[in-house]
Amino acid sequence: MPRSGPTLEIWTEGVAPSWRAEPENRERIRRGRGRPELVLVGVQRMEQGGAAGKDCHLIVQSGARQLVITLAADHLLVSDPANLNYQNVRVAKADLTGYLREFFGQEDTSARQELNPVRVIEWIVLVIVLGTLAVALSYLSRFLKEESGFLPRPFVQAIEDRSEADRRLQRWAGLYVSRLAEGESLIEITPAGTFGYYDLERGSPSASFILRPVNSGTCQPVYDAGRLAFLTDTRFLFYPEGENQLVFLERPFTRIARERAELAGFVFP
Repeated sequence: MPRSGPTLEIWTEGVAPSWRAEPENRERIRRGRGRPELVLVGVQRMEQGGAAGKDCHLIVQSGARQLVITLAADHLLVSDPANLNYQNVRVAKADLTGYLREFFGQEDTSARQELNPVRVIEWIVLVIVLGTLAVALSYLSRFLKEESGFLPRPFVQAIEDRSEADRRLQRWAGLYVSRLAEGESLIEITPAGTFGYYDLERGSPSASFILRPVNSGTCQPVYDAGRLAFLTDTRFLFYPEGENQLVFLERPFTRIARERAELAGFVFP
């Protein structure tokens, strides 16, 4: 299995839709699906909302396996609800993505348990309840999409001068990698104002890396508090730095090519 790991279901508890700490709110809010890197973004949003040290949780699930993440002052506490011996394991924030890849990459033996009649009844009741709520949730979907996504709507200043915006795109167009290794990531920005975010997977003998798409769309140059950035339609902010670097989520990406044709051995989707 590649180091990028499985796609995870992500929920919060004790947190408002806007990601503000709300310990008395025990409703679970679904935050979507994503790679382990997006779980770290969720941790950062909870920190910004004041959840550290409070009864607020990030729940991560893949299949029958689940972890509950609680924020402490300078680290995370991770628990497996199905294992009493796996409670409040201390994990550094910098190690979280690797920890999630390893945990959810393990074989889940609990999925082999015999069918439990009580669990079947619980699932039937759950389906009925979800069906009843479906209409109400449809009215809330637009609000939740705008206000409870992983990345807040950035308050940035658009570059109104089209020629300046084009110059910025031309200057920073290219392909940037976090590292040339399996499980790392690649960002592509084009002069036309589009972007792609990929996971690197080790290729065959004839290909160095296979690129697995994670996200893509449009992007535009903006100013964030006076600092140049590229804002995507999925609210990512890529910050140019130095001569050939982008910074995304405090992680540096180095430019290795101006266009795809310069990358021999890279297989794009």
